[in-house]
Amino acid sequence: MSEMSKNRIGILSDTHGLLREEVLEALKGCRAILHAGDVGGPEILERLSALAPVYAVRGNTDRGWAEPLPETVQVTICGVRFFLIHNRKKIGKLPECNIVLTGHTHRYEERQEDGRLFLNPGSCGPKRFSLPVTMAVLELSETGRQVRRLELSAGASGRSASDTGASGRGASDAGGPGAGKSGPDAGISDADLPLLPEKDLRKLVSDVMRSVDKGYPVKRIAEKYRIGEALAEQICRLYVTHPGVDAEGIINKMGLYPR
Repeated sequence: MSEMSKNRIGILSDTHGLLREEVLEALKGCRAILHAGDVGGPEILERLSALAPVYAVRGNTDRGWAEPLPETVQVTICGVRFFLIHNRKKIGKLPECNIVLTGHTHRYEERQEDGRLFLNPGSCGPKRFSLPVTMAVLELSETGRQVRRLELSAGASGRSASDTGASGRGASDAGGPGAGKSGPDAGISDADLPLLPEKDLRKLVSDVMRSVDKGYPVKRIAEKYRIGEALAEQICRLYVTHPGVDAEGIINKMGLYPR
């Protein structure tokens, strides 16, 4: 079976404003593109729409501009019935469908359940700590269907929508590791986090949370605490999207405990 005789459908999620060149390359020739939410900006959908028809749902961090996006989508492509929702935990009664597409966790998952394929393509946006950067391509042919998991390079090759600022809750700021210093020469990356003493890790996360309260954008937070922007973005996002979470809770959600 030649590649041209297959129908290819691109499946991605959690771009969070970053559309990598590798993703665009992988999507070339796709009949349709399905996005399971946390898009990050309208320009992401615009660029995807230049390649193929796009079906997207609204993620928990998609706000303001994303109000017109639905929370769920049902679409049939090449005879395959898809159901899209960002957070699998919010699925109620499923409609008749063959494939359920979700996102939110940033972890690739593919499994059969009750006669359906549940597929989470992971995140192909900013890298989240030790998790790989992934997406999927569904290939449909006369002989059946095949899901191809694509693991991409971790480098942030692509265009980012913008820095993310968070609304304040009013708190004082404090210095963390490298406070008062900026620049790319020496900082903490996601790979360094498991090596930090737990008290230093908790202090770093707490300091970032206080900066979020003051409305600092991600780039400024990254420079202030000499950490990577992807790391700063992840801490900020977890703080903003999980009201009431503390530093320990964010660390646990990042998968850094137990050591």
